Amino acid sequence: MNQVYKYIFVIFVLMGISISSYAIHQYYVSICQIDHNPKSETLEITFKIFTDDLERALEEQGKYDIELGTPKEHPATDSLIAKYIYDHFELKIDGLTKPMYFLGKEAELEATWCYVEVYKVPEIKELFIYNSILVDVFDDQNNLIHLNYKGEKSSLILHRGNVRKEVTF
Repeated sequence: MNQVYKYIFVIFVLMGISISSYAIHQYYVSICQIDHNPKSETLEITFKIFTDDLERALEEQGKYDIELGTPKEHPATDSLIAKYIYDHFELKIDGLTKPMYFLGKEAELEATWCYVEVYKVPEIKELFIYNSILVDVFDDQNNLIHLNYKGEKSSLILHRGNVRKEVTF
């Protein structure tokens, strides 16, 4: 009889692990950090996006099996990520759209970090942000944006139906 209880206990533990691993990622969020560097006059932008969500978005746009962060990662992954960011994220600084430069990414099991810079930004009076990253993939996607300009910090949440925001400094 003691063996039966052990067997039942193991089954419940395994069920709990599989349910909890499903529950870990039942929300959809990305984080974007925008820092102004006054010395280099740049905006340093970092995105943290769930790896599986980013893979899904990229795979839905093309015919590639991305496999981010693995030895089988598709060779065009960096250019596909850059294009995805350029298509879904835009900054207007004082009314002017500035070009962004994709610097690269670091893919981990859970999250992928993407790095972008905008050059020739000595100061900002108004910043218009458009962020629809993953909104085309997940209806309940939320995109958190953290801004750091001249020591002044602020945060925004953008989502389907509200993918644009203007900030005045």
